[in-house]
Amino acid sequence: MKPNLGRIVFLLTVTTITGQWFEESQKQNSPRRTFFHRIKADNHRQPIRECPDVKGQVWRFCPTADADGIWKCIRITNLCDGQTDCPDGSDEDETMCTFHAI
Repeated sequence: MKPNLGRIVFLLTVTTITGQWFEESQKQNSPRRTFFHRIKADNHRQPIRECPDVKGQVWRFCPTADADGIWKCIRITNLCDGQTDCPDGSDEDETMCTFHAI
């Protein structure tokens, strides 16, 4: 009978721990999210957009959106040309233009 008693104690312990864990997880304000759930949620926040595909021209997104949250596309030839095309002027950033000139 002692081996059965050990099994009962083990099962009671596991049941108690599992019940406590479940109660704690239910008390959390935010649902538990796995890595893949975060990726899925993040993909829905930022819809995939593409710059125009014009023959002979290469377009790229500006690194930041404008005040309305719209991502502007500029021609790659407009990078480091002395005229600000991106909302924050990042297309004329001194560091980036140094590497762009190489």
